[in-house]
Amino acid sequence: SGQSNDILDMYNGEAMDYRNMIGWGDDKGRCGEVAQWSYSLHLYVYCEEWGKANEMYDKLINEDIGFLRSFPMWHCRIFFFALVAMHNASTSKGLKRHKWNKAIEKHMKLMRMWVLERKAINLVHKLQLLNAVQLTLKRPYPKDEILMAAFDKAILVASRAGFFQDAALAAAHAARAVEKPMTKLDYATFAQQAYNKWGALGVVRHLAENE
Repeated sequence: SGQSNDILDMYNGEAMDYRNMIGWGDDKGRCGEVAQWSYSLHLYVYCEEWGKANEMYDKLINEDIGFLRSFPMWHCRIFFFALVAMHNASTSKGLKRHKWNKAIEKHMKLMRMWVLERKAINLVHKLQLLNAVQLTLKRPYPKDEILMAAFDKAILVASRAGFFQDAALAAAHAARAVEKPMTKLDYATFAQQAYNKWGALGVVRHLAENE
């Protein structure tokens, strides 16, 4: 809409104008405010803005959404919670790392239950992505071949199912995880292409500007 050039600013533009028009995001609508935090969390993870993602995690982690726990929006929120927790575990030590490892297991338990017990087919690639990212927390650090096999599985399944945003997210994580320079470049290029295919041109621009 031209009202904001900042991809991270969800409070300006046509989408927010529409939400205000229908009263979805005003002070009277707690549901709208929490949904705004949730969408912001997604966006910050895509843009690798982990500090901002943590702010949304802290706001959302104790929010009870009641009957909506059976809805896809809850599954998606737990997926992003797990990614944030894994990032924090990778940058923490001692008690802080232990805290985040516990959070990871809590989120992963839900994801595994949904996929393995409830057969949530649209979450298979998300669980595969989380499994791949979780490998990067292991010590000794896995070899590139092991990481590539795990990430490639998530990328392939997400791409085939049309979840280009998750294929891009998996490739972006893979680019950071592997050690070989050319393999890093291949994954980073794929992530950019997948985000473009999804239509997230602002995310591509933001990542390029903040390399």
